[in-house]
Amino acid sequence: MFIAWFCIFRVWKEHPDQTREEYCQSQIAKFLERKGDERFLGGERPSIADIEAFAVINLTENTSAWEQYERSPELMQWYYSVQNAVETHQGML
Repeated sequence: MFIAWFCIFRVWKEHPDQTREEYCQSQIAKFLERKGDERFLGGERPSIADIEAFAVINLTENTSAWEQYERSPELMQWYYSVQNAVETHQGML
Protein backbone atom coordinates (compact mmCIF):
# COMPACT_ATOMS: atom_id res chain seq x y z
CA MET A 1 0.00 0.00 0.00
CA PHE A 2 2.75 2.43 0.91
CA ILE A 3 4.52 1.93 -2.42
CA ALA A 4 1.33 2.59 -4.41
CA TRP A 5 0.64 5.77 -2.43
CA PHE A 6 4.26 6.87 -2.79
CA CYS A 7 4.09 6.46 -6.59
CA ILE A 8 0.80 8.35 -6.84
CA PHE A 9 2.10 11.14 -4.62
CA ARG A 10 5.29 11.42 -6.66
CA VAL A 11 3.39 11.73 -9.95
CA TRP A 12 0.96 14.24 -8.45
CA LYS A 13 3.88 16.40 -7.28
CA GLU A 14 4.89 16.71 -10.94
CA HIS A 15 1.58 18.56 -11.51
CA PRO A 16 1.78 21.41 -8.98
CA ASP A 17 -1.04 23.31 -10.69
CA GLN A 18 -3.57 20.73 -9.44
CA THR A 19 -4.70 19.62 -6.00
CA ARG A 20 -4.57 15.89 -5.28
CA GLU A 21 -8.31 15.70 -5.85
CA GLU A 22 -8.13 17.56 -9.17
CA TYR A 23 -5.28 15.35 -10.31
CA CYS A 24 -7.16 12.20 -9.36
CA GLN A 25 -10.29 13.37 -11.18
CA SER A 26 -8.27 14.27 -14.29
CA GLN A 27 -6.76 10.79 -14.35
CA ILE A 28 -10.19 9.18 -13.92
CA ALA A 29 -11.43 11.25 -16.87
CA LYS A 30 -8.47 10.11 -18.99
CA PHE A 31 -9.12 6.49 -18.08
CA LEU A 32 -12.82 6.71 -18.93
CA GLU A 33 -12.03 8.49 -22.20
CA ARG A 34 -9.69 5.64 -23.12
CA LYS A 35 -12.33 3.05 -22.20
CA GLY A 36 -14.92 4.88 -24.27
CA ASP A 37 -18.31 3.20 -24.60
CA GLU A 38 -16.87 -0.28 -24.20
CA ARG A 39 -17.63 -2.30 -21.08
CA PHE A 40 -13.91 -2.90 -20.52
CA LEU A 41 -10.67 -1.54 -21.94
CA GLY A 42 -10.48 -4.87 -23.72
CA GLY A 43 -13.96 -4.61 -25.20
CA GLU A 44 -16.57 -7.09 -24.01
CA ARG A 45 -14.11 -9.02 -21.83
CA PRO A 46 -11.46 -7.67 -19.46
CA SER A 47 -7.95 -7.36 -20.84
CA ILE A 48 -4.70 -7.38 -18.90
CA ALA A 49 -4.98 -3.56 -18.83
CA ASP A 50 -8.33 -3.87 -17.06
CA ILE A 51 -6.86 -6.29 -14.52
CA GLU A 52 -3.86 -4.07 -13.86
CA ALA A 53 -5.97 -0.91 -13.44
CA PHE A 54 -8.38 -2.83 -11.20
CA ALA A 55 -5.48 -3.99 -9.02
CA VAL A 56 -4.20 -0.44 -8.55
CA ILE A 57 -7.64 0.88 -7.62
CA ASN A 58 -8.29 -2.14 -5.40
CA LEU A 59 -5.23 -1.20 -3.33
CA THR A 60 -6.93 2.06 -2.37
CA GLU A 61 -10.08 0.63 -0.81
CA ASN A 62 -10.69 2.15 2.64
CA THR A 63 -8.41 5.11 1.90
CA SER A 64 -9.13 8.73 1.06
CA ALA A 65 -8.28 7.98 -2.58
CA TRP A 66 -11.18 5.51 -2.71
CA GLU A 67 -13.56 8.38 -1.94
CA GLN A 68 -12.36 10.10 -5.11
CA TYR A 69 -13.11 7.01 -7.18
CA GLU A 70 -16.59 6.69 -5.68
CA ARG A 71 -17.46 10.13 -7.07
CA SER A 72 -17.40 8.61 -10.55
CA PRO A 73 -20.33 6.21 -11.07
CA GLU A 74 -18.98 5.18 -14.49
CA LEU A 75 -15.61 4.22 -13.00
CA MET A 76 -17.26 2.29 -10.18
CA GLN A 77 -19.48 0.41 -12.66
CA TRP A 78 -16.35 -0.62 -14.56
CA TYR A 79 -14.55 -1.49 -11.29
CA TYR A 80 -17.33 -3.79 -10.06
CA SER A 81 -17.62 -5.42 -13.50
CA VAL A 82 -13.90 -6.24 -13.45
CA GLN A 83 -14.17 -7.40 -9.83
CA ASN A 84 -16.96 -9.78 -10.82
CA ALA A 85 -14.91 -11.10 -13.74
CA VAL A 86 -11.92 -11.70 -11.45
CA GLU A 87 -13.96 -13.38 -8.72
CA THR A 88 -15.73 -15.66 -11.20
CA HIS A 89 -12.48 -16.50 -13.01
CA GLN A 90 -13.63 -15.21 -16.39
CA GLY A 91 -10.61 -15.43 -18.64
CA MET A 92 -9.42 -13.09 -21.32
CA LEU A 93 -9.84 -13.93 -25.00
